[in-house]
Amino acid sequence: MMKIKLLAITFFLLLINNSMAQTLEEFFKKSDRFFQTFVINDNVDYDLLLSNTQQLDEVLNIGAEVDLGNTSLNNYKAFWINSYNLLVIKGILDKYPVKTVQDINGFFTTTYRVAKEYITLKNIEKQKLKLFLKDPFLNFVLVCGANGCPPLIDHAYLPESIDNQLLEQTAKSINNSNFIRIDEDKKMIEVSEIFDWYKEDFVNKEGKIIDFINKFRTNKIDSGYKVAYYKYNWSLNKKR
Repeated sequence: MMKIKLLAITFFLLLINNSMAQTLEEFFKKSDRFFQTFVINDNVDYDLLLSNTQQLDEVLNIGAEVDLGNTSLNNYKAFWINSYNLLVIKGILDKYPVKTVQDINGFFTTTYRVAKEYITLKNIEKQKLKLFLKDPFLNFVLVCGANGCPPLIDHAYLPESIDNQLLEQTAKSINNSNFIRIDEDKKMIEVSEIFDWYKEDFVNKEGKIIDFINKFRTNKIDSGYKVAYYKYNWSLNKKR
């Protein structure tokens, strides 16, 4: 009798684990389809999305019930990055048309149900990702709905390729002449305020921003160049 009970419990646990894996897999699959449909040239087609909200609602409903207990680190990273980017779009769409997320009251502190808990965009970024992972590359994949953000990719972040995707997006941003602006005559570079706001993510107390940037630059920058920060562009990352 005891053996039968143990087998029943084992079978039940296997069913639960399989269901959890299928839910997470479905989340990534539908996220990928969503980004491929509505992200065009690094920006979001909010007008198209406004007339077809079903895909976004569907993927967020799945994400709300995902169970991350005992999941892999790659699943964890990919899930929370995608969830952040999706919820930014959701928050904008709920108030659309807007010119900037700064016009939306409480944009980063609105509560959403994600992975069976209630959480804000701010807490996803600060607690679920940056505090836990301490990864500077996160700054190049979390897209807050502004043109000053790094580009939004037209596919989902996936657990099997997440580390390569993080590196690719970091290199893509840092080699973008609009994101890193070089003035050879003045021997200086202008960089996004992201490098100022989150400086501790990129350098230690004695390090230089240029040293971090040069790790990913195809054409290296003279380490003696001065660094300035250009004003962050908060205008909406809307498809033009």
